[in-house]
Amino acid sequence: MTVGASLRGMFNKNDFVLVPEREVLDRYMDALEEEGLRLVAKREKFPSLNETDVFKYELVVLGKAMHSIALCVQDNISEHPTASDFTIHTTPFKNLPIFKSHVRPHFVIFHSGKAVGDLDYQTIKEWDSQDPRLIDMWKLYTAWIQKPPSTEDEGGEDKGDEDKEPLGRELRSRFEKSPTLNSKSGGQGEQERVG
Repeated sequence: MTVGASLRGMFNKNDFVLVPEREVLDRYMDALEEEGLRLVAKREKFPSLNETDVFKYELVVLGKAMHSIALCVQDNISEHPTASDFTIHTTPFKNLPIFKSHVRPHFVIFHSGKAVGDLDYQTIKEWDSQDPRLIDMWKLYTAWIQKPPSTEDEGGEDKGDEDKEPLGRELRSRFEKSPTLNSKSGGQGEQERVG
């Protein structure tokens, strides 16, 4: 599926996010543990994924800009397409086909979780009742960007902040360098019709 520049721009502005299947999201949520008042991601509990896995994502609208557009999806690929080969989808895009892609869920969760976290508190509260998957992605994102636990040197003294690299900075750097998620050409994937 090819993504046009205007849709790509809306993705970059967090007008919409992609959301993985509940089962996949739950596997990442199972890697979180409560430590005091915060959630901490336990890397050794992350789900094991195969290189050939294909993941399914749903488009969920966050911004108002998406309310003024329609998405045209070509359902039947043919050499000479006709109008009946296309379906027009409008907000809230409930009948939009599920996107299939090799993009790893943790990249999607990281981007979407940050986008949800950038919303105002009232909007986040509303999403909690409408689609708890968004809040789960936000929880994962906040757990992933925390500084690692404090380390002490052999003398028992804290090494200080200069030796502590926040995990979030490393993940953001990887995300920004990802040719699949952050290229101007957009990622490639297939779509699957649902319903």
